[in-house]
Amino acid sequence: MTPVRKLARLKYILDHQASAKFGADYQPSGRATREQTPSLSYGNRLARPRLGRDAHAHSNSELFPILFALYNPDVLDLHEQKMLSRFPAPHPLTGFPGVDESALPPVRGTLQVADALGYHDFHDIVYVLDPDNKKDKHPVAMPLVGDILLFIRRQDNEPYCVNWSVKDIEDAFKSAPPTKSISRRRDHEKVVRRQKIETIYYQDAATPTVQLAAYEDIPLQLRCNLELMALNMNNPLSAEGEQHKELILDMLLYSLNRGIAPMFVFERNVIRNDFFAQDVITLLHRYVWERKLRVDLFQPFFTDHPLPKEECDALLKFKHWFQP
Repeated sequence: MTPVRKLARLKYILDHQASAKFGADYQPSGRATREQTPSLSYGNRLARPRLGRDAHAHSNSELFPILFALYNPDVLDLHEQKMLSRFPAPHPLTGFPGVDESALPPVRGTLQVADALGYHDFHDIVYVLDPDNKKDKHPVAMPLVGDILLFIRRQDNEPYCVNWSVKDIEDAFKSAPPTKSISRRRDHEKVVRRQKIETIYYQDAATPTVQLAAYEDIPLQLRCNLELMALNMNNPLSAEGEQHKELILDMLLYSLNRGIAPMFVFERNVIRNDFFAQDVITLLHRYVWERKLRVDLFQPFFTDHPLPKEECDALLKFKHWFQP
């Protein structure tokens, strides 16, 4: 990254992350745009009404964990592309609605954490003009940016945080493999050191870090179903579909419990109830997402085949990813 682009990146991050914001007011450090998405990736912008804003994924390895997190009804908020403070700062929950801030431990900041680990020159540096003397420049450390920070509701309704660090495969988290390339070893070692800094940074705030290898930890069919639901569930309904949403849910539940393909049930009722096939598809995915229709997310499901009953709840199977 050129010095000019690095300076612009620093300004963008600080402009959007300087103060704590939640819900619809949160602005990530990077958006899913051509300019801000890494060159070897492509971004995804997800319309998520529950957040009150769009969620931004810079790659599929971020997309699927974001979708799975938002599928969990106990996730109150989600901060993708979250800046890690370089300096001592309040706990990430500070300012969150209804939180008792008196018992929240602060974070030391990544500069102190890196120094404690012996990584004295870890942070990238950008040179910024001195506001008092335009001829002078002084070095400023670039902030680190995390992948996904979750704000989750306990059984007593008290919120807590879990940090997700995301890669495509598990090997990306491990120490540098044997290689003759000095630059490759150096790059990999920097990834490992960064992971240590991030983990300890959040440990200070009593917040666990979960390492997720999206393409290995999240089963393929679960990834496909999450993406399919995201693509379909927010489609607009026809006037008839909007009017008969509850009836459509009852018919979908009937088809699930009887082992009958949903479209067969609806074809028998289409004269009496002027349903459109697209309404059925939209509401099928919406009700599965809302967990009103409990199908097995480890199997494909379609309107022209009997729906697979839930044998394994994905949220229970991977509940350790959400635990404090």
